[in-house]
Amino acid sequence: MSKLYPDSKVEVQGFEARNYDATLNIATGGIYARFIRQAIRKIGIQEGERILDIGCGTGRNACLMMPHLGSTGYFLGMDISEDMRDQFRRKCAAYPNAQFRLQRADIPFLSL
Repeated sequence: MSKLYPDSKVEVQGFEARNYDATLNIATGGIYARFIRQAIRKIGIQEGERILDIGCGTGRNACLMMPHLGSTGYFLGMDISEDMRDQFRRKCAAYPNAQFRLQRADIPFLSL
């Protein structure tokens, strides 16, 4: 599988993408999930806000932010990986106001 960004050190595809969250959990001894929860609390997300996450990955972080956004908030996640898209949509299925866009960050887009 060829990379969209051959020099990228962060582009994740294939097996690595499909097992991304589990790999992070193992590599960090479970600390990553706690770190993200603390960071989200410190950000102070308010109900009704709109969030754009470029490189959103699997949707794990989106799912942690959605309760703070409530039903009036909106989350748009962008990523270049179809594997990440599939996981995002599966994980965020309970949140109709969480959307995913298969989009490169270096190509302009007109509408959200």
